[in-house]
Amino acid sequence: MGITIFTCNFNKVDITHILAITGIVTSKDEAHRLFHPEDLMDVLETVKCMYAIGRLADMEWYDYPAQWRSGLGNQHKYKELRLLGAVAKMACTAIVGHEDDITEEGNHLSVSEYLTLLSKFAHVLFFLFRKNKTDFIPAQNYRNWQEMVKNMFISVTKAKVSGVEDFYWFLNTSKKIEEFFGIMRSFAGGNLNFDSLELRNRAGDAATCDWIWGEHPEWKEPSRRLTSCVDRKNVRSWKGDTKVANVNEVACWNDGRDQALALLNSVELFSADELDIDLIIETEAGVDMFRPYCRTIGVLAGDRAEYTLADLDEVGDDEEVEA
Repeated sequence: MGITIFTCNFNKVDITHILAITGIVTSKDEAHRLFHPEDLMDVLETVKCMYAIGRLADMEWYDYPAQWRSGLGNQHKYKELRLLGAVAKMACTAIVGHEDDITEEGNHLSVSEYLTLLSKFAHVLFFLFRKNKTDFIPAQNYRNWQEMVKNMFISVTKAKVSGVEDFYWFLNTSKKIEEFFGIMRSFAGGNLNFDSLELRNRAGDAATCDWIWGEHPEWKEPSRRLTSCVDRKNVRSWKGDTKVANVNEVACWNDGRDQALALLNSVELFSADELDIDLIIETEAGVDMFRPYCRTIGVLAGDRAEYTLADLDEVGDDEEVEA
């Protein structure tokens, strides 16, 4: 169990120990609490955990205690810890929208910066999953992250085509659908399960309740899981550039890919052939972001995925939009 990066498997105990000896947390007890929150569905607690692990990405070799550095194989493990930290840091940033301390309102990313981050994240996940498959992360988790990245790029393009001036990435979610479904589940004395006929009967009343709460938000007690400012932003407080007119999705994708390759090369764990995208495309027909080794993984969302590794430098942004 755990997460495998290249040749090392890290479980909760391993990561807890590393966070403690590097001073990222003040004690093993604090690190333990990061992995054992009271509410397993609390997004804030998950973000805190990813943020702590993400700090490993910026730890230098000599930031580790001398006793640990003298351990057999730990110099190689240090490289894998840096990569693990980079994955956690990107995941955390994708949720909060900035790279600073999660307890502060840091420099909010623009739409272009956010898309570039997502492309970098998607490519790092792609190469790590090719290397370790489900020993890295579960197949469905991989699929879900890649679906999110693809959806964000598509949503920005649709916003441009539709004449939308401002795109708030944190509103491109299923929050309202979740809330609406929650209202329907609260009907009939808390009867949580219902068939399609009951769904139809409840939908009209749920829409009315949602409209009333929209008119009087002070009457509604929000969900404890959807209220944290860390993962739930609002348009009034967001400071990042939201204009989409000048966003070049192709450039964002390619810049993120290049940043991912630079990161993976810097840790010196992969061979040149393993990171050669042109070689992968030439020798492994059918490989793309959803099929890292020629086979669709996770729950299918359509048999054909237009989500490729091909270099898009020669395709103009306007041509992509028109297509």
